[in-house]
Amino acid sequence: MLDALRREQLRAAVRQHVQALRFDPDNSDLWHRLGDALAELGDRAGALTALRNALLLDAGRADTQLALGKLLFDCGQLEHALACFARASGIRLR
Repeated sequence: MLDALRREQLRAAVRQHVQALRFDPDNSDLWHRLGDALAELGDRAGALTALRNALLLDAGRADTQLALGKLLFDCGQLEHALACFARASGIRLR
């Protein structure tokens, strides 16, 4: 469970990433960080979208494949999670 301070920090990070993406929508790092923050806040749908956007921009991101795989696993989408983990295993971590 997140405490109030951490929740506010994450919300601020989400606002910052969304603002930055308005100016740089092709930045896979920003999409990944947005996905991480949304996942920690419990917004699985938003996190899935953000992480998938990061992979659309840079399919070679092992860290994003792992993050997406973990989220999919937590959502009960085991086959999709395993596919992400398999893709990540063949990619050099950043």
